[in-house]
Amino acid sequence: MEDGGTITDGTASVILPEGVSLAKTMTPQSEQVSYGTIKKGDYVPKSWIVKASKSGLYELKVRFEGTDKITRGILKI
Repeated sequence: MEDGGTITDGTASVILPEGVSLAKTMTPQSEQVSYGTIKKGDYVPKSWIVKASKSGLYELKVRFEGTDKITRGILKI
């Protein structure tokens, strides 16, 4: 993001491996969350509660996408 830039249409998605799913919680969860506009310096945390169907080590990934308002370029992390 360029100096002073703003990210628009921001979305974060958790990528769950086989055998891992979102846990049932009092507040329903979604694998994708929209952030709308994020300005430089904003802090916009997100967490997911997951469960595994069996013991083991799992690699969880999160993908973020948005558009840099200044360059109109797509930002993928």
